[in-house]
Amino acid sequence: MKEVPTVTLETPKKSIGGHVKSFFQNITVEPAYLIFAISQGLYMIVASELYITKVCKVNLAFSEDVCDNIQQHKEEQVQVQKYVSTLKIYNSILQAFPSVLFALFAGPWSDTHGRKFLIMASMFGFVFNNGVFMINAYFFYQLKAEYLLFECLQDCTGGFVVFFMSVNAYLADVTSPETRTKRVAFMSGLWPVGFNIGKALSGVIKTKLGFMFNFGIGMALSILAMLYILIFLKDSIAIRERRLSKRSRLAMGPDAIEVDVETRVKITKKQMFTSLFDINNVKRGFRALTKKRKGNLRTIVILMVFCFEMEMFINVGEWSNTYLFLRRQLEFTMVDYTRFSVIVGIIGISAQYITIPLFTQKFKFRDSTIVLIDIAGCFIQTLIVAFASSEWMLYLGACIAFLDATSFTMLRCMISKYVEPDEFGTILSIIGAIQSFIPIASSPIFGILYRSTVELFPQLYLLVLAALFLIDWGVLLYIHVGLKKLSGDQEIEMKDMEKEGVVEKLFVEELPMEKGKDKIPSL
Repeated sequence: MKEVPTVTLETPKKSIGGHVKSFFQNITVEPAYLIFAISQGLYMIVASELYITKVCKVNLAFSEDVCDNIQQHKEEQVQVQKYVSTLKIYNSILQAFPSVLFALFAGPWSDTHGRKFLIMASMFGFVFNNGVFMINAYFFYQLKAEYLLFECLQDCTGGFVVFFMSVNAYLADVTSPETRTKRVAFMSGLWPVGFNIGKALSGVIKTKLGFMFNFGIGMALSILAMLYILIFLKDSIAIRERRLSKRSRLAMGPDAIEVDVETRVKITKKQMFTSLFDINNVKRGFRALTKKRKGNLRTIVILMVFCFEMEMFINVGEWSNTYLFLRRQLEFTMVDYTRFSVIVGIIGISAQYITIPLFTQKFKFRDSTIVLIDIAGCFIQTLIVAFASSEWMLYLGACIAFLDATSFTMLRCMISKYVEPDEFGTILSIIGAIQSFIPIASSPIFGILYRSTVELFPQLYLLVLAALFLIDWGVLLYIHVGLKKLSGDQEIEMKDMEKEGVVEKLFVEELPMEKGKDKIPSL
């Protein structure tokens, strides 16, 4: 067999200018992602503070002195926290149902019609969201805290579920499997960067200017991110179709039928709005998730989805109560919690941009290995937070769980590498639909648990979370072992293919596509 010349496998060295040029050529959805993250950071903690302040001053009619110094009034603080916890439970349920509908239909639909529309639609919901907060802040004493529940309007256009699903599916469309982990990790790292910039500014803006400016600036940034998507982002459907068409030609040889990608895109766009809520989209999603795959890969993919949802279940339970928990246990103010969140975010950013590249490129760690390290760290951190007696212990826990921001990124990358490109959005829709149901279960369960134990043993909800981390870790260990075995089988197959000359043929035919493999083809 004729050997492939070694020289063809070498990657030409780029100058600094070449690297800079390549970087800017590869920019797609990232600027809008960063701007949108800043908008979320500007109002997220402040919105929780608005709930607490309204409940205290309006619903329970406590005095200004009591509400402004609530940490010194333990009995009143318990009443406020119980009331806010109840509102949060209702809010999570109201937000879940629209997201479920969108997630079930939107993923398979976007596989056919593209991701751009869904990214914009999901952002638009947060314009409503900030509007609701602005109205409640302006008519502070006229409207009770229950009117804040209209923030569920954000999910009537998809909410976070559809936003993250669409953005990650878009990036999967425009990247190769070899570069996907790096590109997705880079983009995912922009979220804590932007979110922490927003959080760092939110406390200052709230203190100096008041609630209205937090929500007003957040709304303006959401609109700016939408405009970027509308004007600058090209949809990814043609890029993905070209890749699939090329793969089909390689598999079928000279008898493959050439697909006119541009015509196909134009035809599907005529039907894009009418087909959004087609029940066949849902059926296609479940078929893609449960279809028979090589070896035990079907089981592994399903377990990856399970781990993703378990992480989300844990995160919702933790996020919905930790602010209240730290206010009671360590007498945190909004400024204290903002400072803590920003520092934790900086640790997460360092992991995203330094540790992950180091693990994947230098030490060649598998994605599953990184997730195992992450979950183990989160388990330890949860126990530390539960019994922390001073603020420095929280930072110790954050350092131990330094990979906390990476598990969702790694799991998405793992799934994308073991399913077909035209299935990824479909499977993400199933993930998103299940994810939409999670707040209906997680938030009430942990909310009721916290309400019931807040006076005697508020740490109980954290101990339950720690137990769930252990279950998640065990499932991930099974996935890790299964993927190692699968990789070994694939190496044996590749050696057999080399003997038959198949690898050389694939390499030669794919070579033009690999030149600047990260570069997005122009549409």
